[in-house]
Amino acid sequence: MKASQTTEERLTVLEKNGKPYIVVRWKEHGKWKTKWLPANDIEHTVLDKLIQVREQLQQETIMVTCSHPECRNTIPMHPRQRADMMSGMVKRYDQRVFVFCSTECRDDFYRRYGKELEEMMQHGN
Repeated sequence: MKASQTTEERLTVLEKNGKPYIVVRWKEHGKWKTKWLPANDIEHTVLDKLIQVREQLQQETIMVTCSHPECRNTIPMHPRQRADMMSGMVKRYDQRVFVFCSTECRDDFYRRYGKELEEMMQHGN
């Protein structure tokens, strides 16, 4: 596996048939590949730490409401990710960020409010 062909590697701890596995997923030539590694092959202290980190990240997840005013769906997000996204775009690019639960919500939002948003941005509001 060459580095130039591989992107987006992900590591997860999952259970399968009641046994713990470390699941490695990566994209190679545009297709997702998966490898299940039995957790019995690693020290249990390492596995316990991985499970603890996973649970901590899940607890730190907040639910962000879809930006479409008529939608009540939520999107799971880490608080730091939300803060970076909301303030970072404004500071760096002077652009506002809208979070949508689906492409349908996004497209409908911009269809309805796009012209109004453009006018607001042109006038600095």
